[in-house]
Amino acid sequence: LKANFQQMNTTSTSACFLKLLQLPLLLLPLLLLLLLCDGAIQQNYTGSYVILAPRLVRPNLPYVISVNILESRQPVVIRARILDSQNQSVAHTWGHDLQSGKLTEVRIEKIPSHLLPETMYTLFVQGETVSGQVLFQKSALLEFVQKSLSIFIQTDKGIYKPGSDVHIRVVVVEPNMKPHKGAANITITDPFGNVIAQHLDVPIVAGICGMNDSLILRLTSAPALGQWQITVDVDGETQFQKFTVEKYVLPKFEVKVTPPSVCTISDDITVFVSAKYTNGRGVEGNVTIKAEYPWPYYGSEELQDVVKKTTLDHVGEAAFKFANEELRQKKLINEYGYNQIKFTAIVTERLTGETRNGSSTVTVHQHPIKVELIRSSDFFKAGINYTFRVAVKTQDDKPFVSDSHSDIFLSVDFVIRQLHHHIDNTTADFANFTIFDPKREKYNQVVKLESDGTQLVTISTPINASSMRIEAHYGGEDSNVYTFDYIDASHSPSNNFLQIISKQDEISDQKFLTFDVMASTLVKEVYAFVIARGTIVWSAQVLFENLKATLQIESTKEMIPKARLLAYAIIPDTKEILVDALDFKFTNGLSDQINLSITPDTVEPNENVTFTISASPSSYVGLLVVDQSVLLMQSPNDITLEAVENEILSYELFSYGYHGLTQVAIDRRKKRKICYRCGVFGAGSKDAYSIFQNSGIIVITDAFLYQQLSSPFLFRVAAPALASLSADVDNDLMVGSGMTKSGSTSLNVRLRSHFPETWIWADLFANEQGMAVYNAVAPDTITSWIASAFSLSEQYGLNALSDAKKVVKNFFIIYLLKFGII
Repeated sequence: LKANFQQMNTTSTSACFLKLLQLPLLLLPLLLLLLLCDGAIQQNYTGSYVILAPRLVRPNLPYVISVNILESRQPVVIRARILDSQNQSVAHTWGHDLQSGKLTEVRIEKIPSHLLPETMYTLFVQGETVSGQVLFQKSALLEFVQKSLSIFIQTDKGIYKPGSDVHIRVVVVEPNMKPHKGAANITITDPFGNVIAQHLDVPIVAGICGMNDSLILRLTSAPALGQWQITVDVDGETQFQKFTVEKYVLPKFEVKVTPPSVCTISDDITVFVSAKYTNGRGVEGNVTIKAEYPWPYYGSEELQDVVKKTTLDHVGEAAFKFANEELRQKKLINEYGYNQIKFTAIVTERLTGETRNGSSTVTVHQHPIKVELIRSSDFFKAGINYTFRVAVKTQDDKPFVSDSHSDIFLSVDFVIRQLHHHIDNTTADFANFTIFDPKREKYNQVVKLESDGTQLVTISTPINASSMRIEAHYGGEDSNVYTFDYIDASHSPSNNFLQIISKQDEISDQKFLTFDVMASTLVKEVYAFVIARGTIVWSAQVLFENLKATLQIESTKEMIPKARLLAYAIIPDTKEILVDALDFKFTNGLSDQINLSITPDTVEPNENVTFTISASPSSYVGLLVVDQSVLLMQSPNDITLEAVENEILSYELFSYGYHGLTQVAIDRRKKRKICYRCGVFGAGSKDAYSIFQNSGIIVITDAFLYQQLSSPFLFRVAAPALASLSADVDNDLMVGSGMTKSGSTSLNVRLRSHFPETWIWADLFANEQGMAVYNAVAPDTITSWIASAFSLSEQYGLNALSDAKKVVKNFFIIYLLKFGII
């Protein structure tokens, strides 16, 4: 049909219409579908220029445009302007004497701050020779995003008592996580919206507001209870942080419920319960545990609970055995598996009667092990080898190794597009029709697993394959322990592709990164770019030799924690753009620039403790140490490594389902928990156009950029899930006494009266060697203290600890008093 349509292009419009009427009615929809899904009708493309630019524009930030003049006899002048909806220029730049065959960057050094989010903006690019001949004038729509800096609001805790102090620190950084200069407006409101405190035009010093505790909020003895809010505004960017004010007593022990990590439909289930004070000692008391279905539903009234009771042992632990038959009788286990059981334990302390609870949920599986197929990319390229990893694991994701069965039976089923000719019309113009007649091609393979229960598999893909189904069975072809996956092929009208291959399995602290770019057809050069935080941070062009080009990339701070490598080449004859993309993530991320050590890590009250922070030279260091009991009640408003990495990712654009580009801050590590090469995974898509689009890049070109149009009847919707955690509010006040070994009162008695919930809130500066030291005296509270720190410098930007550190206090007698006793 497509061939006949191209033949129709040589005739008049009226003649084409008459010929269309001669088609059988059943074939007309097929003709339209083929034309739409093809996405582009072959024509002659000049292929004289390719211009790449970020789709997003942000105020007060530079805007980088990559210009590639492929064919021009004279040097070229490029003029680039950002236009508003009235075609008025709001920013512009130009590059002169651009030579053909040389990749060049032109920059708008700073996007104006007065741009409006509700206005539509356009990138207009004009190329002309030095003699004034206009070569092209093209434009593309942009997306304006107000966010151009990051604001972190840190408080020492997430919950406060009436009459306590709220310590506040504000960190303001650029997208590169380096300090922002300017001023901030800070407002604190109570649950009713009343302004309780306001700080206007607060100078941002080295990226920090609130040094020397200048933003401290002292709560009255009878404040409004509930959710309070801190609002920070910097240059039009606004950030909020909430904290809670309640009457409470800190909990002094925590209850943990630990079911087995793997349960099957035939197993008994043994659940362990531990109740520990925050200093690690066991609680004396009783425990009640209940097994139940976690989510009630219509008909779940048939499900019944199983309740058991016992006494904690001398270390605060207890074990409960739930017989398989008992759980089946209560319909908490079925024959098919994949149901969940929730275990909730309530511990009552013997001395005080204080109760706390903990819970955990376990999934019951049919089999103790599972098979996983781990993609190297979400799409395969027909005619090019595709690599994936097959793994056998226990249901809790641990490697499974067995002497009796170490083979995987692998089946790969390809759908092949083959051309079939038949005659449905005897007219001269429509003697032959060409349609796709898919067939299947299947092969089997036995894969022997390595000692870690995995194996890397490389398969050849047929040149006309449109999709493949991979099925893997462990323990034999007919085994019920199996998995499968469907993978679609990328599309190219010439069936040619690029493929990026990482030369390193892991990306940690390498100064230089190496990648190979493979081409399936003859191309001259590859043009490569590293895209991070929504902009181009590195570019290069490399010649191909024997269909391969090698890229050497010097890693920079802008690429951490994650970046995307995008590479394209152009087929000389057809001017078709071939493109591929690969994401790479640094395993150590931002945590390698800061470290915290505590000496000693176990102390008595009133003993000296030294905190030593290693950071970048002359950097600011924020140190926070709080009572672990506070964290049992509510998560802190802390500056953590995860928060910093998620903030960096908020500057990215990525594809979300079939609904285009969405700007969302997520943790990409959760999206891909495993990969066949840790930290490296393919970012290909269904066609060349989509790869650029999913990378947040617009393309202005007269070359052939192929886009396959999807059927409007196919769609996919994905939605994020929210989870919340709650903790009981209950606790004690302490009174201590020192006892000698014989039980008599010690002669050296010190009245313990210093029981802070926040021990340290300090502003430090590292010396020229990158060391900051803080000496403190341990408070009287018998607990574990949790220490966290972050650093900020002009050279390395914002860094945070990957894990908080703990200081443990030894045990002495405590007595609990309820809140409000006078």
